Amino acid sequence: MTAIAMAARLIRQCEGCVLTPYADTGGTWTIGIGSIHDLAGNRVTANTPPITQQDAEDLMMAELTPTADRVDALVTVPITDGQKAALYSFAYNEGVGALGKSTLLRVLNAGDTAGAAAHFADWNIVAGKVSKGLVNRRALEAAVFLGKVTP
Repeated sequence: MTAIAMAARLIRQCEGCVLTPYADTGGTWTIGIGSIHDLAGNRVTANTPPITQQDAEDLMMAELTPTADRVDALVTVPITDGQKAALYSFAYNEGVGALGKSTLLRVLNAGDTAGAAAHFADWNIVAGKVSKGLVNRRALEAAVFLGKVTP
């Protein structure tokens, strides 16, 4: 399985799928599998029309593919497909900019894989509070990153 296919499975597992717009725990309007844009590329709002399951998959891949390319450009050391998948999932959720400025990436690019994995857990706050959902997601991403589980 490719890194992007593993990331898509991981994202589906973490995000779930809601075919109508909803405000996530941080208050961001979202639809489908964690997408913040609709089929026309506009930000999701409370008034965004419902979508189909296929639309949700298409939206996820439309966001995941360029995210993966941008993550690949940030990583300067060789990594496994599982490590890529975990980073793609992280960046899909937090944004590539957040990954780019993170200790996680700095430690990884210094060659410390185990140290980098430990920094997934740093990203568990929503609206100033620890989010159980993000605690679980980051633990899963770290486990995938370390090759302990396959999504």
